[in-house]
Amino acid sequence: MVGGTFGDAVAEARTILGMSLMGAASKLGMTKALLEDIEEGLVPMNPQLQQLFEERYGIDLSMSQDGPREHVERRPMTYDAEEGLLRIDTLGVRFRVGVDDNDVLFRGFSSAVRRLRRLAPSVPLRLRAADMPMLAQLADLDDPELDDRARFWFGQDVGNGQSFSVLLRLSVPPKSAAPESTPPAGDVWAA
Repeated sequence: MVGGTFGDAVAEARTILGMSLMGAASKLGMTKALLEDIEEGLVPMNPQLQQLFEERYGIDLSMSQDGPREHVERRPMTYDAEEGLLRIDTLGVRFRVGVDDNDVLFRGFSSAVRRLRRLAPSVPLRLRAADMPMLAQLADLDDPELDDRARFWFGQDVGNGQSFSVLLRLSVPPKSAAPESTPPAGDVWAA
């Protein structure tokens, strides 16, 4: 995405989805004028607006780990503890909590996401905010090399100023939240 603002992301998503301003405004339950103002950056982003666009457009407009917003289709991610399988859309990554280390998790996650997004291994992987709670549940947060492992597998610049381990710790869901069940089977990537 070129501009990097919420309005730019919304306009790009609408264009990618092939919707006219009038059609998108109707789908969102707002006037064409309001949608134009949002896309032009005259209306600031707020959580309710972001949720509305994400639900109606079926995309994720949240900030990626390393900066600007991007249009990324939502991919359901679940973990089946019995099978030791992290599912990302139709792909599966073998990972057993407490048995496998963070390298196994990050290598498998990176491979699956790169395949789904059709990214080359040399392209840095942008992590969605929606991915962080699941990764936080599965990763060993006490690993002293967690940040280095994440930078290696996700291709992040060392000087990006963000600590991956801090982002993960902030994303840990409440203790009562359990990972969702596994959706129907698809390709399995052995990590």
